[in-house]
Amino acid sequence: MLEMFSQYAPDDVVVVHQKGELTRHEFRKLVNLRVSRYTELQLEPGARVLLLLPNSLELLVSYYACIAAGLVAVPVNVRMSISEILRVAEHAGPELVVSSEDSATRLELVEFFQECEVDVLENLQDQLGSIADAAVDDVVWPALHPVAIFYTSGSTGNPKGVVYSHKTLRQYSKMMQAQFGLDSSDRSVVCHCLAQNFGFAQLCVPFLDGGGSVHIVDFASAAQTADALASAVTFLRLVPWFAPELLQYCLENDVEAPLLRTVIIGGDRVQKRIFELCRKALGI
Repeated sequence: MLEMFSQYAPDDVVVVHQKGELTRHEFRKLVNLRVSRYTELQLEPGARVLLLLPNSLELLVSYYACIAAGLVAVPVNVRMSISEILRVAEHAGPELVVSSEDSATRLELVEFFQECEVDVLENLQDQLGSIADAAVDDVVWPALHPVAIFYTSGSTGNPKGVVYSHKTLRQYSKMMQAQFGLDSSDRSVVCHCLAQNFGFAQLCVPFLDGGGSVHIVDFASAAQTADALASAVTFLRLVPWFAPELLQYCLENDVEAPLLRTVIIGGDRVQKRIFELCRKALGI
């Protein structure tokens, strides 16, 4: 999953986020930085890392650092309650928690997290200037080596951990690229939860893997998503509860999406009026 760093131009912008943008080379430097931290902590391949981060550059870098180091990312939706987060943590058994400052503050009184190593990640991009270009050797992990555990919504009981392997992510990538004809000119906007499987496996991996890019915005932010659409975004995935809010915002603010060519609306029942609103607001 790391071939993209050597297959495509290092100076291409591949990540746009709330605080700036990164080239492929800069993105790799931040991944290397986190891999070095995992090495410092002596985490063995297969160790689980709980990622308690909002939609952010820090979460995307953490995913890819786990991939590079052979660790298992366990992303958690930061909007979950403390008891829900604790249930996932106790089940997954992480050796490291990677958290934002806000989430770390919420968890400081929970005994479980007092006994686990906790790294607080904020403003990773600000560290670029102090990172050397030292290379980290890429390890080719077996196809079935686990790379992430995504927990289900829990609508039919307690959330269940679903293991994704390197092969799972590669197949997702190939499927999305074939289904939608994705290439290096494509950019997705991640406006839903990056800690969920489709946020990462469908809206990040296929685009970065194919030489394209991603634009990360705050969860369900109509304004930030509209700004992304007005720039270089070509691919938009919406769920029915958020679609009307975004599309109405685009209509009311005369938002144009000049490069947008694919919109997916799904995950629940979609009323016909939402598709009609999409055509009216975005012309697609």
